[in-house]
Amino acid sequence: MSSTTPAASSSTISTVALERELSQLTNINSILQHFLETVRKVNGDLSTMCNATTNSRILMSKWTDIMSQTDFTLDAINNNAWDPRELNGEEGSDEEEKGAEKEEEEEDERTLVERLRRVEQENTELSKTIENIAREKNARMNKRKGDPVYSNNRRKLQK
Repeated sequence: MSSTTPAASSSTISTVALERELSQLTNINSILQHFLETVRKVNGDLSTMCNATTNSRILMSKWTDIMSQTDFTLDAINNNAWDPRELNGEEGSDEEEKGAEKEEEEEDERTLVERLRRVEQENTELSKTIENIAREKNARMNKRKGDPVYSNNRRKLQK
């Protein structure tokens, strides 16, 4: 039989209890660190989503404006009875006036064609920018998924 004193036995019990408490606190700390990382990732994702939503709203607004202008122009072109001089209250009675108006209309048409070309070019550039941003985000996500440090941290946290 071993002879242990009550003080030694009490000390051993205390040590075991403290070690158990340390182990539990370490586990809690690990869980809280994982939770903090998750909150940070969610915050970043929400920020990205907010930016994407804002950009989508801006593009949708521009698209709506373009479509509205297109509908008006198409209606005007298809309306045989429409006379652009009616908008200004002009009658265009003599030939000189008609010739000057025709030149103005041609100039206006050239201006509109140029503006249309610029808007289409801007639209193309915006589309390319959006595609590049999407590719970069996908590349970052794929890089994170393929990163061994990221994968190891996820495995450790899942254990």
